[in-house]
Amino acid sequence: MLRQVAADFRVDEELGFGPTGSGEHLYLRVRCEERTTTQAQAVLARCFGVAAMDVGYAGMKDRHAVTRQWFSVRAPGLDSAVPDDPRVVIEARMRHERKLRPGDHRANSFAIVVRDVRGDWRENLEHLAERGFPNYFGEQRFGRCGGNIPKALAWVRAGRPPCRRFVRALHISTLRAQIFNDVLGLRVQDGSWRTVLDGDPAACGGAECSPTGPLWGRGLSLAAATTLALEQAVLARHLDATEALEFTGSRQARRALVAVPEDLVWEQVGANLHLRFTLPPGAYATRLLAEVVARPGAEP
Repeated sequence: MLRQVAADFRVDEELGFGPTGSGEHLYLRVRCEERTTTQAQAVLARCFGVAAMDVGYAGMKDRHAVTRQWFSVRAPGLDSAVPDDPRVVIEARMRHERKLRPGDHRANSFAIVVRDVRGDWRENLEHLAERGFPNYFGEQRFGRCGGNIPKALAWVRAGRPPCRRFVRALHISTLRAQIFNDVLGLRVQDGSWRTVLDGDPAACGGAECSPTGPLWGRGLSLAAATTLALEQAVLARHLDATEALEFTGSRQARRALVAVPEDLVWEQVGANLHLRFTLPPGAYATRLLAEVVARPGAEP
């Protein structure tokens, strides 16, 4: 059982840089319980009397969790406002020169309790700690029961009519994520998801390199040779989506196919499994947990 209570799923966002202490943007470390990032953004906008677009954040967080993440508010001279929502608590405040933007954080650290587990999970967890797991976009990206996908496709088939900035960005990210997941799924199926193929603009960190998949957008593919040929087979099934993404002006980008958790530790306490680990921005803890359950050795 996962997320029986919000405290079973804790997330701490790590910025990776320190605010300078001066500037027109107030950086806030905020503790949220049972609140999405956009809900907390609305609370802070109301609290400081600014538009939602003046409240920046680095990453989206789950609702059914206790999260600590950073927000920025463009509020010169206003430091002491207090949110009117008891589930949104400001724990620290400091100034910085620029707005916080998506992807500005270094990592997310997780503390998760999985309840009523059975079977031997040690081998599965050791395998993940050493080799990582397929870096799929999680189900959160696609909405409840995958509902964001048909909405995004309807938007495409209607000729991409104007819509609010947030909804437009949601449609774009949904389409890109679906294409990426399908490419990764093909690489998992043929066993090449951990192998850098010819023509792959691999993502390298230190001595390790991960193969990558497409975040589709304007221009020619960044892949070539074997990697491009493999991806074209998937892209051909998503012509409406790829054309829409090119029309929106989204730039081509790549995402690592492999996510490797840092400092993965675990402890069995009675029937409950306690996990701690850190993931890079954009990687989903729920996908790590899905791989543990999916591998032999862990009973449902």
